[in-house]
Amino acid sequence: MIIIIIIVIIIVVVLVVATVVVLEVVVVVVVVVVVVVVVVVVVVEVVVAVEVVVAVLVLVVVVIVVVLVVVVVVVVVVVVVVVVVVVIVVVVVLVLIVVAVVVVVVISIVVRKRLLDTFIETVLLYGCAAWTTDERMKSSLEATEMWFLRRMLTIPWAAKKTNEEFLTETQTTRQVMTKIRKRQAKFIGHVRRRNQLEHLVTTGKFDGKRGRGRPREKMLDSLADWMSIEKPSEMIKKMSCRVGWRSLIAHASRHGT
Repeated sequence: MIIIIIIVIIIVVVLVVATVVVLEVVVVVVVVVVVVVVVVVVVVEVVVAVEVVVAVLVLVVVVIVVVLVVVVVVVVVVVVVVVVVVVIVVVVVLVLIVVAVVVVVVISIVVRKRLLDTFIETVLLYGCAAWTTDERMKSSLEATEMWFLRRMLTIPWAAKKTNEEFLTETQTTRQVMTKIRKRQAKFIGHVRRRNQLEHLVTTGKFDGKRGRGRPREKMLDSLADWMSIEKPSEMIKKMSCRVGWRSLIAHASRHGT
């Protein structure tokens, strides 16, 4: 609709410009004819000889004919220019429409997902290697991921499609929590192999009794659950081998929760 309006506006502008040019040419022709007639009248009044009058009249006729021919040529040229401009504008608009359609078709869900991962999720997941995620935070992150995907594919909320139906149609899966767990596992493995102050902070324990209430979920507990390892202590032992730890992370990324 917007493209059609732009085409109509361009055609109207071109026609207005052409009309103004033609009117200016006609005004010039009229002025020239009036000047020639005035000159002829003056000459007739001054020169009485019949031969001179006839010559002047012939000259006036010739001038009028030449002026009319010039006007016709100018009008034809203007019309041709207008037609050419309109044709060029229509061709350019059609080419732009074709290019837009091709771009929309070429940019598939995979390319759009890569753009989302590059420009949006890098900001969203900044520093996630040190997060302690609970169920509430997990739900918020997954809801944000689904909102990004729906906005990216311009699916309105009125479509009444569940997240599962949407993921099935687009052949995508939830990836945000898997990425967070993967980064956390790489970070904690690196800290464990350094065996310095960071390792003491993440694995050390304080003397005394803990406070009342349910204890908060720790990063090691969530990673052990993601990797299907019963105890965090067993997971800490496996961190010492870089190759084995990376294989565990890769397996959990493919089959983890």
